[in-house]
Amino acid sequence: MKLKQTKKNERNLLERIQSFLYSFYAKDLNNARINEVYDCLCRALMEDIGRKWVDSKSDKEEFEAYILSFEYLPGKFIERNIARLGKEEEIRDVLEEIGFSYEDVIAFEKEANLGVGDIGIGSSYLISELANKKIRSVAYALRYENGNLKQRIVDGKQVEYSDYWLEEGSNWEHKKGFSYELDIDGKKHKTIAYDIAIVNDAADFVSTLRLFQSEPTQAINYSEFSRGDLFKAYDDYLSASSINQFLYLDDSSYDGKLLRLKQE
Repeated sequence: MKLKQTKKNERNLLERIQSFLYSFYAKDLNNARINEVYDCLCRALMEDIGRKWVDSKSDKEEFEAYILSFEYLPGKFIERNIARLGKEEEIRDVLEEIGFSYEDVIAFEKEANLGVGDIGIGSSYLISELANKKIRSVAYALRYENGNLKQRIVDGKQVEYSDYWLEEGSNWEHKKGFSYELDIDGKKHKTIAYDIAIVNDAADFVSTLRLFQSEPTQAINYSEFSRGDLFKAYDDYLSASSINQFLYLDDSSYDGKLLRLKQE
C-alpha cells in the first residue's frame, strides 16, 4: 500500500511539473531544459509550502516576533525545503524518469548570498528556531544582489569579486503587492518587499524572511538622457538601486559612510 501511495505521489508531482512547463515555457517533459525543470519543480514545492504558510500566518493565538539583521545565511532553499518536506526520494525518482540528475538540479540553484559569518548564521538559526517552536515571526533584511564577496588570485594578487546570486532570479520569494515610499538623503525611494518562506523541521509551520528592495520613484529623465548627460539622467536610478547592490562596503570614505547609512 505504501509503495502504491509513493507511486501516486510521484505521478502527481510529474503532472504538476508538466503543467507548469505548459504554462510558463510551452514545453513538455521531452524537450525541457534543466533550468526549466528546476523552475517548475520549485513552483510545485511552493504550492505545498504555500498552504502551510497561509495557515501559519493565520494563527493568531501566539504573539509575533520580529528580527532585524544585516545578514542571513539560509543556505540553498531547494535543498533544505526538499529535506524538510521529506520528498527527496520521490523527487529523485521523478527527475530520473524525465532524464535529469537530482544532484544537477540541486546544483543549479545559487545559494542566497545575504551575508556571511557568525551574524548570518545566528540570524538564520534564530528564525528557524522560532519556526520550530511555531512562533509567528518575520525577519527583515535588505535584498542584496551581491551579499557575499568571493576571492581569487589574479597575477599573484588577491582580488575580490561579487557573486551575483540573483542572476537567474529567485524561485523562493514572491514580490508583495504593496510598497513604501521613503525619503533618504533628500531623495524619494520606493521600497518593495519580497517574502521568503522559512519552513520548520517538521514542515508544519512557516516563518517569513522579508527582504526589501530599493527602487527609484521616477523614470529616467528623457531630456537629460537625450542630451547625453547620462550621469544626471540616471541620478535617481543609481541612488536607489545602489542601496541593494552590496552588503560589504568600503566605508573609509565619506561616500562609503553615506551609503552604509542609507542601508541602515
